[in-house]
Parts: sequence; C-alpha cells; structure tokens
Amino acid sequence: MFRAHSDTPKPEVLGFCYCSRHHFLMARHPAQGGRPSKGDRAPLLTRPPIELAQAVRAEAERQNLSYSDYIANVLAAAHGFPPVVESKDSQQMQLIA
Repeated sequence: MFRAHSDTPKPEVLGFCYCSRHHFLMARHPAQGGRPSKGDRAPLLTRPPIELAQAVRAEAERQNLSYSDYIANVLAAAHGFPPVVESKDSQQMQLIA
C-alpha cells in the first residue's frame, strides 16, 4: 500500500471517479501546469515516404521545433500565411538582442 510522506502536499480533491471494471475509487485532482494553449487547431494526418519523413524530422529538430509546429510552418509558407510558430532559436535570439 502506498503511503504519502507527511511533508508531501496533498492536492485538493475535486471529486471521485468510480471505475466499475476494477471496482475502486480514484480521487480526481485539479489540472496543474502544462503548456499554454496554441489556440484553435485542426488535426491533419499524412503518411509521407520514409525518406521525406526523416528529412522533415531532421529539419524540425535543427530548428528546435516540434514536428507538428515545423509542418504547420511549411504549410503556412506554401499557402501565403505567416509562420505559425517561430523557431525557439529565433525567439532566444530576440531575447538576447
């Protein structure tokens, strides 16, 4: 059985979730932290050839972006939109300047 240390802060319990399959109650805790919302987004799924996917991943990592953010920027540029997300490296350069 798990026992919390006495100095461990206890989260506020919002309610209980009953799982009938396992017959136990779980405490639900308020959401904490996480990244800020990027706004409304639409999911798109593609299955590029392996070589293309590897090139996309490499360039996203080079720009210090998630694959999703990099692909969104490529699509934005192809359709005349401004970049969706700036590279984290360019954001750091702006902070330094």
